[in-house]
Amino acid sequence: MRPLWHPVSAVLLPEPPVLASAQVLRLLLKTAPFPVRYAGDRMGNAIPHGRLVSVRPLAGSPRPGEVVLAVVEGAPDLLRAAAVDGERVLLQGDAEGGSGHWVPQGGVLGVADLPARLPAPWARAARRLLADLGEAWCARAEARDGGDVRSKYDAQAPFYVASDPVMDPSLMTRVRAAFSPGGKVLVAGSGVGTECFALAAAGYEVCGVDFAPAMVAAARVQAQRRSLRILFEEGDLRAHREPPGSLAGILFTYDVYSFLADRRERIALLRRMAAWLAPGGAILLSARRARGVWVRFLLTLQWVAGGGRGLWGASHTRWISVRGELHRSFVQVFSSRALAREAHAAGLRQMDWDGGHGCLTVARAA
Repeated sequence: MRPLWHPVSAVLLPEPPVLASAQVLRLLLKTAPFPVRYAGDRMGNAIPHGRLVSVRPLAGSPRPGEVVLAVVEGAPDLLRAAAVDGERVLLQGDAEGGSGHWVPQGGVLGVADLPARLPAPWARAARRLLADLGEAWCARAEARDGGDVRSKYDAQAPFYVASDPVMDPSLMTRVRAAFSPGGKVLVAGSGVGTECFALAAAGYEVCGVDFAPAMVAAARVQAQRRSLRILFEEGDLRAHREPPGSLAGILFTYDVYSFLADRRERIALLRRMAAWLAPGGAILLSARRARGVWVRFLLTLQWVAGGGRGLWGASHTRWISVRGELHRSFVQVFSSRALAREAHAAGLRQMDWDGGHGCLTVARAA
């Protein structure tokens, strides 16, 4: 089953509670055990949200079944060692589906003082299923006006800055096929500027707009460091304006369209964007899409639990603040037909959808 809400987790320093970096934890764990505070639900019942966990320095290799403090995708986390293969360790969450994460043994910082056990695959799957059902029936986004999404990205801005920004090669291939070489491209939801910098390196004239002040500030700093003249505007896409016919293309970063809660505002935005495009221009739209029967069932259950009000697919994502608080921010999940209908209502034609983006072009009058 494809998950709709991925389990989340993070490790914090105990007092004051703040996200811990791998460098700090390495120093603290050099000689003695050290307590960390766990946030999230990735480990299920084994580590409740907010619990203090004592971690001791690692002596030798971790044993299968032990809970270890390790660096996973750049961030420290508490996960269970499912297997050890030479210099690699397979890490899994007790309430996490999938095959887990292989990390080098050098990425394991310590061992938690918790019982060592290996949950059966069916037990992990059952925890994930029950968590999904509970989230669908009881949980809701904290706001629908975009404020919760803005708070999320403001808090996470420092973790998005990359020393060598690279766009996914398949997305760059689509950009080159959809946008005229050297043309002006607007990046909708430009964040810390990763896509903007990659597009500038590919020869495009680039501007970006984002509504998270911390993201825009980080992007401007990075542009200055790279001596790039890229305009980063802090603002809401719904209020943004560009001269008619001035853009070779518009690139939505991943899922940005899904952060807009009102269908009429989404269609009005696409209609304005269509007018900004030069002849032959295109929009590469990204939105969260419902894939699979299980996801559609959960979204239907969430819609029923909400009294059948609003659009089907109005849902949320989950994230952890720098102080370890669990938050939920709005996201609209679309069926393919719903996206096509909104594009058509805006005078656009949906062409192919590949990966995380669909290509929209201006529909020709009959």
